[in-house]
Amino acid sequence: MNYFLSDVIAGTKDAGFKARFDIEKILEANKLKKITNDAKNINKSNSILNHIKIRNGWTVKLSNLKKGDNLVIQFPLAYRTIFLRNILKMLKSKGVNIILLIHDLDMYRARGLKTKLRIVLEEWNIFNIVDKIIVHNNQMKKLLVSKGVSTEKLISLNIFDYLVDDNVYPKNIGYGKELIVAGSLRKYKVGFLYKGPKQGTYNLYGVGYTADFPNLKYMGSFPPDDLPKVLKGSYGLIWDGDSLNTCTGPYGEYLKINNPHKTSLYLSAGIPVVIWKDAALADFIIENNVGIAVDSLENIEKILSKVTKEDYDRMKENAYNLSKKLRSGYFTMDAISKCL
Repeated sequence: MNYFLSDVIAGTKDAGFKARFDIEKILEANKLKKITNDAKNINKSNSILNHIKIRNGWTVKLSNLKKGDNLVIQFPLAYRTIFLRNILKMLKSKGVNIILLIHDLDMYRARGLKTKLRIVLEEWNIFNIVDKIIVHNNQMKKLLVSKGVSTEKLISLNIFDYLVDDNVYPKNIGYGKELIVAGSLRKYKVGFLYKGPKQGTYNLYGVGYTADFPNLKYMGSFPPDDLPKVLKGSYGLIWDGDSLNTCTGPYGEYLKINNPHKTSLYLSAGIPVVIWKDAALADFIIENNVGIAVDSLENIEKILSKVTKEDYDRMKENAYNLSKKLRSGYFTMDAISKCL
């Protein structure tokens, strides 16, 4: 029997859970059975009592799994426990096959030594226990192999799916130089927006933006399921860090191994992207001709002026075709099928 673990509390509206909710919908639609931890009063606190509650809840819920069953776990858990290793070892002792689908490797973007140590305790020592690991891309695969994880365990997702409830696409997307930035707009994440970019027009969607520049237009915050329908501009931008010249800091470096979910947002809306040339997803973008890779935003208008309308229309058509796969859950199930 094929199962998946669900640990997102019912009714949660946090946009950060969009990717998890989508994967749950995809797995259920493909006949995997949901197992939910309904332990009472669990939360995201780091108290030992909370970690124990989460562990005890999963121990009960997973007790009926047997040899030969497959269990998909979205990783890291939305509600973490330092006892995850113990839970997985219990399942392996029963002969259950465990598949991790990685959302984030938080140890590579965490800020602060205390946080990093806690995350290592919770996460890093479990990769050699499980049977298969669905990683974002080949760069993340290389990283885990360099840390001692068997290459035979690792399956590349390529890109996250992004489910949209209907067939609606944004109406105000077209040839031009307007860049869309969606997601967290806080300075620690996208400090480059607070430097007053001298080139380009930026349409910003999300929360946390506090600066004020004439060529940066704040467009508002929208639920993740509605956002693909309201975006306006020419390209979705994939860029993190403090600098306009290159991606920097923990979040900029993280782009070298990460598949940002906002990339899937843009492409699910049929929008070509501009991405940092050293980002792990840059190869996917170029190979599928759904955008361009750049090394700097300092001269972005000059770069975009070299894109002809014919080139842009071709990228937009390719993005639209790719959006059909993203909206159907294609990439999730392609990776899962390689693990079962």
